[in-house]
Amino acid sequence: MNTHRSLSGQRLLLIDNRQEYLLSHRMPIIAAACASGMDVTTAVISQPRNAIPTTTPVSPILVAPEGRQRLLRREWLIFSNLRKLFRTSDADIVHLITIRVIFIGLLALLPIRNRKSRVICSVTGLGYIFTDTKFITRAVARIVGGTIGWAAGRLNAQLIFQNSVDRALFVQRNWVGRDRSYLVEGSGVDTDSFVATPLPENKVILFCARYLVHKGIREFIEAAEMAKRSRPEIRFALCGGVDPDNPASIAKDELTRAVGGGWVEDWGYRSDMKQVYTECSFLVLPSYREGMPKVVLEAAASGRPAIVTDAPGCSQSVVPDETGLIVPVGDSKALADAMLRLVGDDEKLILMAGAARASAEQRFSAKRIGEAVMEVYTA
Repeated sequence: MNTHRSLSGQRLLLIDNRQEYLLSHRMPIIAAACASGMDVTTAVISQPRNAIPTTTPVSPILVAPEGRQRLLRREWLIFSNLRKLFRTSDADIVHLITIRVIFIGLLALLPIRNRKSRVICSVTGLGYIFTDTKFITRAVARIVGGTIGWAAGRLNAQLIFQNSVDRALFVQRNWVGRDRSYLVEGSGVDTDSFVATPLPENKVILFCARYLVHKGIREFIEAAEMAKRSRPEIRFALCGGVDPDNPASIAKDELTRAVGGGWVEDWGYRSDMKQVYTECSFLVLPSYREGMPKVVLEAAASGRPAIVTDAPGCSQSVVPDETGLIVPVGDSKALADAMLRLVGDDEKLILMAGAARASAEQRFSAKRIGEAVMEVYTA
């Protein structure tokens, strides 16, 4: 594209939360930037949660402090390390990805004198503090959002959102002007790598996410228990794992009870996601809020429809009754009914599988998303 020519020779510093996310979510941006002639450097602010292959296409600068640290000290050390990185960086564009990175990164950029970098922020979801209903958590969310808006305004940063609801929230609260905000649907999925495969003979329903309350894992377990009472042959699988660093993670003993009761299987963390999708009939993500859930896009590219909630981000990831089904947030009974309805209609499931694959190619391909981000870089 002609608009990409001006990026040739420019230096990009892309900062994400973890290296795993660089590898699983940011490769469309990195590939598009490299194809546009940019010199790309990456950094992450957290230690890897899972083992990283020794040979990877991305070797980021690790800004995270070593060892376990108390929360406030850890965030302060990340802030200090980011400030040092920005002072020595000659990047033309700094791209901050995820709310946590945006919050710390913008504050670290503010005191840098003679800063010439353009700043791009990708809001990939609003996370735990924006989904929890407690008064103190909602207050923290307003402080975080307001601080991001203030710092972004001072730095003339541009914000990319993955769904229109998140964008509207920031605009309505005057955290960002509409002229500095962009909509890019999701992180993209490699539709050449994730390919449609035949549905398995056995009915296997998959929940794939970190085992966090706001991802809807409890509703999935409750719905699985309800559904199994009438269809005991159906298998319900969890894939992702407990996140001990997240206050919203379910406890290990809660998971043990669900598995021990025979309602669900625990597949834990899996790095072979292409294989995981071949083993399921369809995906379920009863999340309370998302940016644009990549797991739904990967499943679609693999020819697997999804049942999601009517939450922001989730409801935009499927076409109702064509590529998936939508149920109310927090409604285990409605989720159980939807799972039984879809698992009991092979003809509809096959039609949805084909439509899901077509939607992934048309709306969410890695090439399309990468090009859309490059358009923001050149705006």
